[in-house]
Amino acid sequence: MAWFNAGHNNLYSAALTNTALIAARTGLRLQTEKDSGEPLGFNLNWIMVPAALESTAIAINQTNTAGSNQFYQAFGANNERIYVNEMLDATDNQSWYFGTDQRNAPFFELGFLDGIEQPQIFLANQPTIGTQFTADELQYKVKHVYNGAIIDFRGVGKSLV
Repeated sequence: MAWFNAGHNNLYSAALTNTALIAARTGLRLQTEKDSGEPLGFNLNWIMVPAALESTAIAINQTNTAGSNQFYQAFGANNERIYVNEMLDATDNQSWYFGTDQRNAPFFELGFLDGIEQPQIFLANQPTIGTQFTADELQYKVKHVYNGAIIDFRGVGKSLV
């Protein structure tokens, strides 16, 4: 089953507005625990938008006309929890994503082979063997092995416009 799915109650279709954010926040708060069905009450902590929606997201986060904006600086005083992903523009520049803090609801797991989180750099540095000897070439090899997996849908949502 897809990560974002109407059956998961985490797929919406509204453009990015205050009203759409209220629906997203409500949806996160109403997500239920897998076994008991109890509401989890997640907070809306971040949004991810394509570059085409960056101005809209910042305007929502920074505008507080007459104190009426529920989302005034909700994503940080300096917009630090508004993530602009230029890669979203290539496929759909009006859809946006939202979620709670990963610590509240782990939704994605990233693992590294043998626990090695930094890239490994190997150098073929024997000056009397191979192309270093015959052509004054240095050979490097970079190894960085990792994989990711979706582990739960409850902490994230998408508005497919």
